[in-house]
Amino acid sequence: MAGERTRYQEAIIRRSYRNLDTLRAQRLEQLVGDIFLATTEKRRASLWAKAGELLAATGMPSDELKQVLDARDLEALAAVVNARS
Repeated sequence: MAGERTRYQEAIIRRSYRNLDTLRAQRLEQLVGDIFLATTEKRRASLWAKAGELLAATGMPSDELKQVLDARDLEALAAVVNARS
């Protein structure tokens, strides 16, 4: 029985994949706030890396992505996230 899912579990999985873009947008919005509130540079770096991964998964052009991540400009990140949501 290991590895089998109930119909309820299958429905949850299907819905999550159907709403993947929305979930990514929400996570990016959360990351903007988390980066703003981060108290250490190590934590900020980790959050910027996560934001980069999520933005790359949305299909953002690599040159634009590199520009935003290299600048570490929170306002630019927020503008990109708002444009993509």
